[in-house]
Amino acid sequence: MFSLNLFLEQLINGLITGSMYALMAVGLSLIWGIMDLFNFSHGALYMLGAYAVFYLATALGINLIASSFISISALFFLGVLLERFLIRPLRPLQGKDIWAWIAGTIVVTLGFGILAETFALIVFGSEYKSLPPLLSGTVNFGFLTLSKQMLLSFFFAIFLITVLGMFLKYTKIGIAMRAIAQEPEGALLMGINTDVVFPVTFGVCAGLAGAAGALLAPIYNIYPSIGWVPFATGFNVVVIGGLGSIKGSIIAGFLLGVIGSVSIIWVSSGWVPVISFGLMILVLILRPSGLFGVSEG
Repeated sequence: MFSLNLFLEQLINGLITGSMYALMAVGLSLIWGIMDLFNFSHGALYMLGAYAVFYLATALGINLIASSFISISALFFLGVLLERFLIRPLRPLQGKDIWAWIAGTIVVTLGFGILAETFALIVFGSEYKSLPPLLSGTVNFGFLTLSKQMLLSFFFAIFLITVLGMFLKYTKIGIAMRAIAQEPEGALLMGINTDVVFPVTFGVCAGLAGAAGALLAPIYNIYPSIGWVPFATGFNVVVIGGLGSIKGSIIAGFLLGVIGSVSIIWVSSGWVPVISFGLMILVLILRPSGLFGVSEG
């Protein structure tokens, strides 16, 4: 029997979940659009962001908000280092053999992801970790009951997405990133320095992955392999939205969040991944470039 109250509650929950999907996918989409690589360590960076918040909050006693900002900053600098020492040495391949470039970047990013997961397993163990929420309890909006912590994470995710949009639109480095994404050769001819833009791009994407992990750390359990599901979801979102499309990733993230949340009213939660990947396959059949991607044909 259909319940309007339940439907609206799941719709709101879907929007909250979708904001996390969007935050995760925007980084993947940005790094693809600017650097022509798919970062297979994105899930590991998400995991490291969650563990960083856990360590800062439990071992050092820093509050969750400050811990989240420290975690995001640390992941940004880690991303810069990854670009400098793992990705940059492979860049000569990009202009000579595109398939060697793709294979090389997959190997090094996937390798780092496995290394990071092993590191977390050794340092933190395989046991599930949990954080107490910054805001406990629920908020009642008439017939709707929502978790305070989920709402806080939602608004923080929206804030970060907004800040990213302003960064890309109004800062010099953000404009350079957009220029490379739109017209790589023209951007290089105009003197844009990729040795500056690429590490910042990788750092921003790592920071966004870490932010998603930090925001969800007080909500879900933390364990070394936690990043693979968000990575797969982010990949799904990017493909549906369109590779390299920031707008597409945001819209597709919210779309998948709502579809997944609302669908459990009628089907088991185990069917949610099937529905999500089924939607991805449908989009690839009807529009291979994604909903907001630009066809190269």
